[in-house]
Amino acid sequence: MAPETGPESEETVIRLENVSKSFGRQAVLRDVSFHVQRGETFAVVGPSGCGKSVTLKVIVGLLRPDAGKVTVFGQDVTHASEAAFDILRKRMAMVFQSGALFDSMTVGENVSFPLDQHTATPLAEKRRIVAESLSRVGLPGTEAKMPSELSGGMRKRVAVARALALAPELILFDEPTTGLDPITTTEIGLLIRRLRDDLGLTSVMVSHDIKNVMEFANRLGIHHGGELIAVGTPDEIRQSRHPFVRQFLEGLAHPPQELAA
Repeated sequence: MAPETGPESEETVIRLENVSKSFGRQAVLRDVSFHVQRGETFAVVGPSGCGKSVTLKVIVGLLRPDAGKVTVFGQDVTHASEAAFDILRKRMAMVFQSGALFDSMTVGENVSFPLDQHTATPLAEKRRIVAESLSRVGLPGTEAKMPSELSGGMRKRVAVARALALAPELILFDEPTTGLDPITTTEIGLLIRRLRDDLGLTSVMVSHDIKNVMEFANRLGIHHGGELIAVGTPDEIRQSRHPFVRQFLEGLAHPPQELAA
């Protein structure tokens, strides 16, 4: 597809320009272009196992693109050093698909972990931040619980609370609703939207759950065959006549007959 264009300003938090990434002969990203504005929720949506998470890894520097340009917080990080990326990573957080909680730690200790690792925050202040972060995700007073006592949805919320502890400007979500029931899936979507509305957080997420994403993302890109075949607002995506977009939106085994030719 043609490169997605958008305004370039201090409000542009992320920009990918014609980014490509392959593993052996498998092209996972092909000339992918999109931008994310400050305070926006942008989603990369596509079938499970299609390589969407590679996009997040390119943004945080865990993978480097084979071609193209990546800009984060106005800095060209395409070939940035690890030291340069470490500085930028302090302004962002990532919520992993599994939640990645430490089972041997309490909920409070899990949320406090990034503060312990990266700051010299006094104990009383850490306790305040932990309590505030848990309240923001709807889990006040759960500091003493163990992860094994929590439901899948609650574990995801604790992972979000941990991401909030360092007050990031940007949060990256890797399949935040995988394995959750429909009600909990909706609750996680509403939580992401509330964090954007209340805190002005910028977020990028990858997901296969297009129905949920359409309810709370400002814009999204449909990932197929390594490309973003459509980028736009939920209304613009709904109006797309691309066969795969229609197929994915409607959950069909094959593209609609009238668009298949």
